[in-house]
Amino acid sequence: MFPQNRPPAPLQPPPGSSASVVAAAAAAAAAASGQPQSLKLTYPETLDRIKEEFQFLQTQYHSLKMECEKLATEKTEIQRHYVMLNSDQVRQWFIVLRLINI
Repeated sequence: MFPQNRPPAPLQPPPGSSASVVAAAAAAAAAASGQPQSLKLTYPETLDRIKEEFQFLQTQYHSLKMECEKLATEKTEIQRHYVMLNSDQVRQWFIVLRLINI
């Protein structure tokens, strides 16, 4: 099912992330200076990048959670209106049946 002789793809940061921007800038600087394209970061720089990515993901999670709660509230409201409309239709149907019998 999967090719066995293919080497694994290198992990890449998500597009638009600070890590991909830093990597692209370092690659451009290395290409301009004629050095090989390798990015050597110190531990504090790596930790700062990880913190930035984590904060970005936390913010994104929070906004998605708030949107989900908003949609759940809206869904509940729509269901309540549907039940009210359905019961009103049943009541009107019984009135029509009574009027037909008269």
